[in-house]
Amino acid sequence: MYAQEIISLYVVGRSGDYTAMDTLGMANFLIFLGVYGTAIIFNQTIETLVSHAYATKKFELTGHILNRAMFLWLFLFGALFAGMYNIDVIIEMGLEWDEDDAEKV
Repeated sequence: MYAQEIISLYVVGRSGDYTAMDTLGMANFLIFLGVYGTAIIFNQTIETLVSHAYATKKFELTGHILNRAMFLWLFLFGALFAGMYNIDVIIEMGLEWDEDDAEKV
Protein backbone atom coordinates (compact mmCIF):
# COMPACT_ATOMS: atom_id res chain seq x y z
CA MET A 1 0.00 0.00 0.00
CA TYR A 2 2.79 2.44 0.74
CA ALA A 3 5.14 1.50 -2.11
CA GLN A 4 3.20 3.63 -4.58
CA GLU A 5 3.48 6.69 -2.36
CA ILE A 6 7.17 6.19 -1.62
CA ILE A 7 8.07 5.65 -5.28
CA SER A 8 6.01 8.59 -6.49
CA LEU A 9 7.41 10.88 -3.79
CA TYR A 10 10.94 9.78 -4.69
CA VAL A 11 10.42 10.42 -8.42
CA VAL A 12 8.74 13.79 -7.88
CA GLY A 13 11.24 14.72 -5.17
CA ARG A 14 14.16 14.06 -7.51
CA SER A 15 12.62 16.34 -10.14
CA GLY A 16 12.87 19.36 -7.82
CA ASP A 17 9.36 20.58 -8.64
CA TYR A 18 7.92 21.71 -5.32
CA THR A 19 4.44 22.34 -6.72
CA ALA A 20 4.22 18.74 -7.93
CA MET A 21 5.53 17.55 -4.57
CA ASP A 22 2.85 19.53 -2.71
CA THR A 23 0.15 18.30 -5.08
CA LEU A 24 1.21 14.69 -4.69
CA GLY A 25 1.32 14.99 -0.91
CA MET A 26 -2.16 16.50 -0.76
CA ALA A 27 -3.54 13.85 -3.13
CA ASN A 28 -2.07 11.06 -0.98
CA PHE A 29 -3.53 12.70 2.14
CA LEU A 30 -6.99 12.93 0.61
CA ILE A 31 -6.86 9.33 -0.62
CA PHE A 32 -5.86 8.04 2.82
CA LEU A 33 -8.42 10.18 4.64
CA GLY A 34 -11.33 9.88 2.23
CA VAL A 35 -11.05 6.42 0.77
CA TYR A 36 -8.97 4.21 3.05
CA GLY A 37 -10.29 5.75 6.26
CA THR A 38 -13.91 5.40 5.22
CA ALA A 39 -13.39 1.87 3.93
CA ILE A 40 -11.69 0.63 7.09
CA ILE A 41 -14.28 2.14 9.46
CA PHE A 42 -17.20 0.96 7.35
CA ASN A 43 -15.83 -2.58 6.97
CA GLN A 44 -15.15 -2.92 10.69
CA THR A 45 -18.68 -1.77 11.53
CA ILE A 46 -20.29 -4.17 9.06
CA GLU A 47 -18.07 -7.01 10.26
CA THR A 48 -19.22 -6.45 13.84
CA LEU A 49 -22.91 -6.19 12.97
CA VAL A 50 -22.95 -9.21 10.66
CA SER A 51 -21.01 -11.37 13.11
CA HIS A 52 -23.38 -10.47 15.93
CA ALA A 53 -26.49 -11.16 13.83
CA TYR A 54 -25.06 -14.47 12.63
CA ALA A 55 -24.03 -15.55 16.13
CA THR A 56 -27.51 -14.89 17.49
CA LYS A 57 -28.95 -16.93 14.60
CA LYS A 58 -30.79 -13.96 13.07
CA PHE A 59 -30.03 -14.95 9.50
CA GLU A 60 -32.59 -12.62 7.96
CA LEU A 61 -31.05 -9.66 9.79
CA THR A 62 -27.62 -10.72 8.48
CA GLY A 63 -28.93 -10.51 4.91
CA HIS A 64 -30.53 -7.13 5.53
CA ILE A 65 -27.31 -5.71 6.96
CA LEU A 66 -25.26 -6.99 4.03
CA ASN A 67 -27.75 -5.64 1.48
CA ARG A 68 -27.80 -2.25 3.15
CA ALA A 69 -24.02 -2.26 3.26
CA MET A 70 -23.78 -2.97 -0.46
CA PHE A 71 -26.27 -0.18 -1.17
CA LEU A 72 -24.33 2.26 1.03
CA TRP A 73 -21.04 1.36 -0.69
CA LEU A 74 -22.68 1.94 -4.06
CA PHE A 75 -24.07 5.27 -2.90
CA LEU A 76 -20.79 6.47 -1.33
CA PHE A 77 -18.56 5.59 -4.26
CA GLY A 78 -21.20 6.76 -6.74
CA ALA A 79 -21.18 10.15 -5.04
CA LEU A 80 -17.38 10.14 -4.98
CA PHE A 81 -17.22 9.32 -8.69
CA ALA A 82 -19.81 11.98 -9.52
CA GLY A 83 -17.81 14.53 -7.55
CA MET A 84 -14.58 13.62 -9.33
CA TYR A 85 -16.28 13.69 -12.73
CA ASN A 86 -17.78 17.15 -12.10
CA ILE A 87 -14.94 18.74 -10.14
CA ASP A 88 -14.67 21.66 -12.55
CA VAL A 89 -18.32 22.60 -12.03
CA ILE A 90 -17.97 22.21 -8.26
CA ILE A 91 -14.93 24.50 -8.18
CA GLU A 92 -16.50 27.12 -10.44
CA MET A 93 -19.83 27.23 -8.61
CA GLY A 94 -18.76 26.44 -5.06
CA LEU A 95 -15.57 28.46 -4.85
CA GLU A 96 -16.48 30.93 -7.59
CA TRP A 97 -13.20 30.37 -9.41
CA ASP A 98 -12.86 30.41 -13.15
CA GLU A 99 -10.13 30.45 -15.78
CA ASP A 100 -9.41 34.18 -15.27
CA ASP A 101 -8.71 33.64 -11.58
CA ALA A 102 -6.46 30.69 -12.37
CA GLU A 103 -4.40 32.84 -14.78
CA LYS A 104 -3.87 35.47 -12.08
CA VAL A 105 -2.30 32.97 -9.70
